[in-house]
Amino acid sequence: DSIKQPLMVLNPNIQKEAIKCFKTIQRIMGDRSKSRGSSNVLEKIQWLLDCGILHGELRDEIYVQICKQLNNNPNKGKVLTLGEIERAKEAPFNPSVFGETLDSIMKLQSNFYQNLKLPRILPFLANAIIELNGQASEEKNRFDINGITDANVPASLFKFWLRDLADPLIPSDFYNPCIQNCENKDSVIELIKNLPEINRRVVLFVIDFLQ
Repeated sequence: DSIKQPLMVLNPNIQKEAIKCFKTIQRIMGDRSKSRGSSNVLEKIQWLLDCGILHGELRDEIYVQICKQLNNNPNKGKVLTLGEIERAKEAPFNPSVFGETLDSIMKLQSNFYQNLKLPRILPFLANAIIELNGQASEEKNRFDINGITDANVPASLFKFWLRDLADPLIPSDFYNPCIQNCENKDSVIELIKNLPEINRRVVLFVIDFLQ
């Protein structure tokens, strides 16, 4: 069954969008018939992600909608297949790398990537952008981007990750000096040198990637 109103208290301007999100979730899960001229599953997932990215208010709504749709679905009488059990075992809810501080992100990945001096998502998205633009045929430590053919997808995530950091990449103490000296190369270099270490590494990675 569909929902007649959002599961959470939302701005009236996005309530229709929230109901559409639930219908999309049902179609992705195969619990609702496809509409005429319907897009494929990957396009539906991309649309749902875009809704959450563009409308922060919808993120929690989408989350609780997924929880609702997963509750007793399939019903308790259904016997799970070995494949379903394996997928459930391999898909825990890992902590997000979006909307966190750089220090928190580095701490989260330290158990698995001890030698990596940057948040792993940065080289992952950068390599994805390059590969989808056809500028690289062989990359060391290639990443799995099966099902994604549009470079705008990782590019949007790259920008969103930077914008959504809990603390600005350029700390507030550095903001005015950066604005005042933006055309002075030597001053900019000195400012970057004085950034906190992880901030400096990320800034240098982004500059190198854009060049």
